[in-house]
Amino acid sequence: MSDQSTQPRTASAVTRAFFAALEDAGVSQELLSKKSGCHVNTFYGWKTGKSSANVPNMEAALAVLGLELCIRPINPNQGKLP
Repeated sequence: MSDQSTQPRTASAVTRAFFAALEDAGVSQELLSKKSGCHVNTFYGWKTGKSSANVPNMEAALAVLGLELCIRPINPNQGKLP
């Protein structure tokens, strides 16, 4: 078993998708910071995996890009939990 405390962290799939959308929109992290109310260092932490995005900040940042965070089933044909 590996010691996870020594392993480098990476950004989550959601966070990577966020940064891809940010790049596609051509919006700088500085402008996003001003419009979302999140500190620019917040985005640096997310991108490097040094911190995890929290839902309110991610929603605020996505709203600037005209996007929203949503929850959907992984497999729509899967039944409910027992």
